[in-house]
Amino acid sequence: MNNIAIKILILLVSVFSINIAQAQHFAGGEISYVNIGGNSYKVTYTYYHLCTGAASPTSVNLNFSCDSNSSLNFQSNAVKLGTYEITSACPSNITSCGSGGGNVFGVTNVSFETTVTLPPCGNWEISYYTGSRKPISYVAGSSSIYIRVRLNNSVVNNTSPIFYNFMLPVIYKNSETFINCGAYDIDGDSLSYSLCAPLVNTSSQTMIYNIPYSATNFMDTQTPIILDTETGVLRINSTASTSGHTTGMYGVYVEEWRNINGVMTKIGDLIRDFSVEVIDGNTTPTLGGFNFSDNSSYSQTDTVYDIYRCYDSNPVTFRINGFDADINSTTASNNQKIFDISWNNQLDNTVFTAHNNGTDSAYGEFVWTPDSNDINIKKSFVVNVQDSACPYNAINSQQYYITLINADVEISNDTSVCYGAEVIVNSTYDNNYYNEFNWSIDGLAVNGSVNSDSLIISTQGYISGDYIVELVASDIIMNSGCIQTKQMVLTIEPPLFPDGYFSDTAYCDGDIVIFDAGEADSYKWIDETGALQSTNRYYSPFSSGLVVVEAYKNTCIEMGVFNVLIHNPPAFNLGNDTTITNNDIITLSMPYGYADYLWSDGSTNQTLLIDNTFDWQNIITGRILEGGICPSSDTIIVKIGSVGIAEIKKSDINIFPNPVNDVLNIQLNNNYEKVILQLFDINSKLLRNEEFSGKGYILDGLGELSAGNYFLKITIDEGLFEYKIIKK
Repeated sequence: MNNIAIKILILLVSVFSINIAQAQHFAGGEISYVNIGGNSYKVTYTYYHLCTGAASPTSVNLNFSCDSNSSLNFQSNAVKLGTYEITSACPSNITSCGSGGGNVFGVTNVSFETTVTLPPCGNWEISYYTGSRKPISYVAGSSSIYIRVRLNNSVVNNTSPIFYNFMLPVIYKNSETFINCGAYDIDGDSLSYSLCAPLVNTSSQTMIYNIPYSATNFMDTQTPIILDTETGVLRINSTASTSGHTTGMYGVYVEEWRNINGVMTKIGDLIRDFSVEVIDGNTTPTLGGFNFSDNSSYSQTDTVYDIYRCYDSNPVTFRINGFDADINSTTASNNQKIFDISWNNQLDNTVFTAHNNGTDSAYGEFVWTPDSNDINIKKSFVVNVQDSACPYNAINSQQYYITLINADVEISNDTSVCYGAEVIVNSTYDNNYYNEFNWSIDGLAVNGSVNSDSLIISTQGYISGDYIVELVASDIIMNSGCIQTKQMVLTIEPPLFPDGYFSDTAYCDGDIVIFDAGEADSYKWIDETGALQSTNRYYSPFSSGLVVVEAYKNTCIEMGVFNVLIHNPPAFNLGNDTTITNNDIITLSMPYGYADYLWSDGSTNQTLLIDNTFDWQNIITGRILEGGICPSSDTIIVKIGSVGIAEIKKSDINIFPNPVNDVLNIQLNNNYEKVILQLFDINSKLLRNEEFSGKGYILDGLGELSAGNYFLKITIDEGLFEYKIIKK
C-alpha cells in the first residue's frame, strides 16, 4: 500500500472515530433558524453533549436540501459558539463537565451557528447526521443520529420556534416531573406538539423501540407519559430501574402553522431529540397555578396555568407558589426540601420578586404592567423550581399563559315602539369571552333573562314612556374578570285606544253604545264574518257577535278583538186581572229558564203563590232581568171577592197531618163518586195525579219528597179546592 493510500485510510478512520466519539456522547439536539432579512437566515445547531470522554467538536457541517430543486442543495460549516452545563449538580458533587474533571454524570449545551441564504422553496430541510447513539435498554440495538428542521419559505419568510428551556437531563424516580418542551414563536404562528421517535440515518427513518416501549411510552412509568399538545409540557413519573443510570430517549415534534389568506398553512416543523437519566432518592418540587389572592401557601387546587384577564389600566398582580413533599429538616445543608423559584424573564414590563428562596415555602410574586399592545395576545413565561438535593438538584418547570382581553359588548340602539308591540333587544360580543348575561328594565331584573344574549320585551305590561334597558355581560367560564355594562332607552308610545284595550260588552236592545278607537290616521271595524262595517273612529254595533277593530297611526297598528252581546228581554203576561175569595189559592208564573226573577213582594222564584196568607197588595208585578242588565215585567191586579159556595164546601174537607212526613189523610163529610187529587211542587210541576171515590183517601209515599212547600188540588164535581202542604 502506497503512502497516499495509507494517509487517506488514516484520515477516514480519524473522521469515523470522531463521529463515533461524538455519537457515543450524544444526549440530544435540535436545529433552529432566525430570519435576519430577506432570504438570509441565522441557523443554530444545539448539541447536548455527555461530558465523559471526547470533547465536543469545534464545528459541524449542516446539510441544506430543497426537495423540489436538488440543485439548490448545499452544506455550510457551523462554528461553535460556546458551551454551557445544564446538569444541576449540588456544590459538593463535581460533574464530569467541570474543570476539575469530576466523576458525576454531566451534560453540556453546545451551540453551533452559521448564516446562509435560502432561495424560496416549499420544503427546505436543514439537517445534521452523525454516527451511532449510546445503547440503551429501551431501544433495539444502536442507531445513528439525524437532527432536522424544515422550512417553507416559498410564500413567506419565517423564524422557527425557539424553545424556552434547555432540556432537563436528570429526573428522579417515582416523582412527577414537568419538563417544559414548549417554544415561543416571534412571528405569532400557532404551534402544536406531539411525541415522536427520534430520527436515525435519514429524515424518514425513526428509532425502533423494544416492545412494549414506543415514542409515547419510552420508559417505565407510574402513570402514562403525557405531552400537552398546546403547551409542549411533558409530564412523566418514571419507575425505571436506577441501578446505575437508566436512560430514556424521546423526540418532541413541533409543527408551525400560519393563517395565510384565510387558510391555516404549515410553514415549518422541527424535532427536539433528547435523552433523560433517571436516578433515585428525592421528590421533585412542584409549582401551583396562577394565584390572584394574597395567599402564599401552595394548594393542590391551584392548577390553572392558562388564564384570561380583562384589560384595564391597573397592573396585574399574582403569585406562583412552590411546594416540596420531602420531609427532611429545612435547615440542613444540601437539603432536599428547601427550594428556590426563578423565571425566564419572558413577560415584558414585569417586576418579579422571589420570596423565601432557600426555604420550604418559596414563592414568586409577579407585578405585570401591560399596555394596549398586549391586548388579545397570549403571553407566556416559564417558572422554574429547584431544590437543594444531592447529587442533583431536582428541577421542575411550568409554562404559564396569560391573555388580556378587551372585548366590547354592544346592544341595540335607542328605539321607539308601538304600545303593545314586542321588541327584541340584541347584543353583539365576542362569544369566546362572554357567557353570562343579566338584563334589567329600569333597574328591575327581568325574570328568565339570565344567560340569554337577547331580551324579548312585550310592552303590553308597561305604560307608555321611556325605560332604561340594561345588559350586564360577564365571563364566568374563563374567569377573566371581564364585566361589561351597556344601556339603551326604550320608548313605548301611548296606546291609540283610549282605554288601552276593548273588553267584551253586553247591553240591551234599544240602548245606544258607542265604541271609540282613539286618535289615529285610519280605522277598520270588522264583524265576525270578516265584513268591513265602518272606517270611522266611532262605531256602534247593531247585532251581537265578534268585533275586530284596527287603528293605524304612523308605523303603529293597534288591534282589538272583543264580543258584543245585545240582549232582547222576553215579553210575558201574568194573565188577566182577577178576583179571589179568602180561601182560594192561585199561582202566578213568569217564563221558565231565566236566572233573575223578582216579584213585588221581594220573592225571587219563577212562580208566586197567592192564598189567604199572602200580604195583599192589589197590584202584583213580576220582573225578569235578562243578562243581568235588561229588565222585562208585567203587572196583574188581584182582588178579594165575596164568600161563595166554595167556602162552604171546603170546610167539609179535612186534611191531616199538615205538616206531613209520609202519609197524608184526606177525609170528606160525604161519599163522592169521583174525587181527583193533584199534588204540585212550588214550580207548578205535577207530582201526583190520583182519583178515588168515597169519603176518604190516604195519600202515601210522601217521604220520598224533599222538605218544603207543595200544593194539593182537590176537584169534587165542579168544585176546586187548593191547599198548601208542608213536607217535613
